[in-house]
Amino acid sequence: FYGTGRRKTSSARMYLTKGTGKVSINGRSLDEFFGRETGRMIVQQPFGAVQLEAYAKRNLGIGFHDTTADGAITLEPVYCLGNCALGPSLMIDDELHGRVTTRRFDELVARAKASP
Repeated sequence: FYGTGRRKTSSARMYLTKGTGKVSINGRSLDEFFGRETGRMIVQQPFGAVQLEAYAKRNLGIGFHDTTADGAITLEPVYCLGNCALGPSLMIDDELHGRVTTRRFDELVARAKASP
C-alpha cells in the first residue's frame, strides 16, 4: 500500500508492506523518531482501526455495505467519527463507542442483536 500526505509545506510518502509489525521512519524506530508518547500514539491509532475492521468482517462474516444473514447488523465504513483520542471507535445507531477492543466489539454486537 502506498499513500501520500501533505500538511502545510511538508509532504510524506508512506509504504505499508507485510512485515514484522514494527514501524520505521526514514530507517529509525518509532521511539527514536517520536520522542513523546503522544506522537507514537497518533501514528499507531490507524493500525488499531484496521485490526478492528478485519476482526469485525471476519466475525460477522460480511464485508462493508453488507448485512448479516439475520438482518441485525450492517457494516458501513466511515471516514471520521471525531473520536481519535479514544480510537478505535465505532458507532451503533447513534451511539458512539471508543477504545473498542475485540472483546468489547463482541459485547456490543451481542447487545445490538438482542435489541428489538
